[in-house]
Amino acid sequence: MSQAVPINVVTPVSQGAGAFLSSAIDISAYEGIVTLEQNLGALSGAFTVPKVTTCETSGGTYTDVTVVAGALGTTQNALTAITFDASQAKKFIKYGATVGTSALISVTLSGFKKYR
Repeated sequence: MSQAVPINVVTPVSQGAGAFLSSAIDISAYEGIVTLEQNLGALSGAFTVPKVTTCETSGGTYTDVTVVAGALGTTQNALTAITFDASQAKKFIKYGATVGTSALISVTLSGFKKYR
């Protein structure tokens, strides 16, 4: 039996004001349902509803993963988990939000790798 394999999308960070965008995360090795967990700590100032975007290339033009749109919350000191089928995203995903003053945040993706 295999186990879910986690990837840090955003390692725990105290993020300052401004737009925030993670590195490109390659999810092509995953199949089936994946879980994206957003852990928000203390927030200061506004925090926009986070978005998960997707693209076939790491440096290309990213579009929203529509099944995720609006599903991640903006509540401080809360863990939000969403699930979606890996086939609903392209090869790469990014996590992004805009921070008002500061935010403590981490994001992890976990799922099952394809059987080879």
